[in-house]
Amino acid sequence: ITVKDMDIGGFIPYTGRNLYFSPGGIILESSPLVVKNATFVTGISVTEAEKGRKMAADNELGLSMVLEALQTLRKYDMKVDCIALTKAANIVMYFDLIKVQLGKTDFELKISKISQIYPYLEGRSGTIDMTNYTSADQNIILK
Repeated sequence: ITVKDMDIGGFIPYTGRNLYFSPGGIILESSPLVVKNATFVTGISVTEAEKGRKMAADNELGLSMVLEALQTLRKYDMKVDCIALTKAANIVMYFDLIKVQLGKTDFELKISKISQIYPYLEGRSGTIDMTNYTSADQNIILK
């Protein structure tokens, strides 16, 4: 018998319960409870969910973007309260009182930069717009 332990990547409300999934999108559990430190995901509508299988969504591209952001957050050991897919198909993440607009691409670059300043953001509030951030940019501004 092989046991493979999977971390919770996030959760999405689904049919009156919370659907917990791995950073790769594999359904782990459906529960009415909220697991502490699990990332709430919004903007995705799940169309099919079977435990042990990858979830299906109405917007597969959006789901892929959310999963990529969750995997990158895990890589940099960052915890966020919420990841949202906006109507314009941009990724936004929230932690504490900070909103970070990530846009549609380059999550690795953007999240790696946020992880570097993450400790300095404690106790602050505002928005960081990284939608058009590139490796040539030197400043990250909290407004």
